[in-house]
Amino acid sequence: MISVGGTRQASEYASPTATSGKNMQEEEVMAKDVPKQGTEFDFSKERKEQRDNETSRDSKEQTKISLKIVLKKIWILLLPTFIEGCVNVARRLVFFVFVRTTIDCGQPTPDDVDRSSGDWSGSKYCNDRCKVAEEAQFIKGLADGAEAAVKFLCLPSLGLISDIRGRNLVMTISMVGLFLAMLFFSFAARERKGGTATALIILSSVFEGATAGFNVAMNACIGDLVNETRERGYTYGVMEVFRLLTNGFAVLVVTGAVISQNLYDYENVFWGITVFAALAIPTPYLLIPETNKTGLSFTCSDLSPFAFFRILAKYPYVVYIAWLAFFAIFGISVLLIANAFVIGAYGWTQTFAIVMLILIGIVALFFTAASSRLIAAYGARAVARRSLIVMNIGLAILCFSPLSVGFFILGCLFLVVGIMAVPSLLALISKQVPKQELGVTLAAIASVVIAATAIASPVYSTIFRSVGSGGECGEDTDLSLAWVPWGLATVSATISNIIAYQWHRKFPESMDAGESSERRSINIELKVTVPGK
Repeated sequence: MISVGGTRQASEYASPTATSGKNMQEEEVMAKDVPKQGTEFDFSKERKEQRDNETSRDSKEQTKISLKIVLKKIWILLLPTFIEGCVNVARRLVFFVFVRTTIDCGQPTPDDVDRSSGDWSGSKYCNDRCKVAEEAQFIKGLADGAEAAVKFLCLPSLGLISDIRGRNLVMTISMVGLFLAMLFFSFAARERKGGTATALIILSSVFEGATAGFNVAMNACIGDLVNETRERGYTYGVMEVFRLLTNGFAVLVVTGAVISQNLYDYENVFWGITVFAALAIPTPYLLIPETNKTGLSFTCSDLSPFAFFRILAKYPYVVYIAWLAFFAIFGISVLLIANAFVIGAYGWTQTFAIVMLILIGIVALFFTAASSRLIAAYGARAVARRSLIVMNIGLAILCFSPLSVGFFILGCLFLVVGIMAVPSLLALISKQVPKQELGVTLAAIASVVIAATAIASPVYSTIFRSVGSGGECGEDTDLSLAWVPWGLATVSATISNIIAYQWHRKFPESMDAGESSERRSINIELKVTVPGK
């Protein structure tokens, strides 16, 4: 009697002739090794050794990965990424300093105040630096939460559209949304203060969130262009480096030309960015040839945001990554209050705060660049797991940041190592789904991550508004509670690492090649019983 248990993954992709021939050879080997009557023999160990030998042979035959090879494949994506990144960074960089100018507490700032000092509140209508920082962060938290909530609802639809109508369409929609977001920012700057200005700021974030599918479409485009798992990880790492370089360039320009001026009026600045965003709208169609366009039809029910999570349910491997990403992003989202925190706790000027951000960004650039090499050398799984652990340590250190600026800087340095998890997880996910579902799957994952931001942003902002920052704003702060937002972030990151550990145990590394790899993994357990006389 022969009983067969287990699964054979993605056998539909295998060549019938090759498979048949291979099975005949295996049966001959089994016939020779069948034990005597009345005994049992377990072939699972031999199968595992055979699979390990195949894995070793395939790894030796992998194409050599180099920067030149990768850039040759993705160079057409760089200019649109640069343009979109510059506009987005400019908007986000000026966001908080602009919101500060709209705060009104009934105590106007004297005209002769030194706006280059750490005592400047940032608002013409309120001279209380700590109150301005806390109230501005609260408004920014509401806007960020609204943006993330709308992204959660809309991003899976954008992912489906990218799979059916093409990547370029979604990237163009994102550029249009960025233009509209900057347009409403310009109207808010004209209002200067009050409820109308706040409503326009939140509306700007809603438009940005409803159309923010650029990175999902771009990552799916990379998945279309690059096939092998490690090369994809390397390519995602190269793109992350390029994005960081773009962000650094935009930060330097905006800091030197805008933020260092310590303005009260940002209307002209926003109109300038709006015009640049308008000119950038056609760049995806003009510069990027379409890499995927099925042309299939779809109904309105297909665009339901919750329908897309059925895609994740098809791939348990990806579900685990989605959950660990949710808690990791919820933890790291505590940095949304970092700008307000350092201005309140340490008396940093907005210019000095951005300079420190640049220095930390340089460290992040180094580790992102290193991630490509590390993924190629050690694999995406190993890099992802270790990055999450270091990120967890960084958040634990930040719990002590209300006591000293040294803890804040050290914690941030640990946190930037966690950025290496991004290209690693993208590489793992991209090999688990077929090409025609890659865009919608990445969008569904992104929606899970964005849900974390949508919850975290108002939560951390509300806690910060209630407990304060400590340090120089210590009179308004209960130091026994100032660590709470950082502590909550640490707990969330710990949960992420627990899920990562369970994922590692449940899905062995041999499954990282996924269903779409050229070498299909076989997991067959055979037990042969030869009955006695």
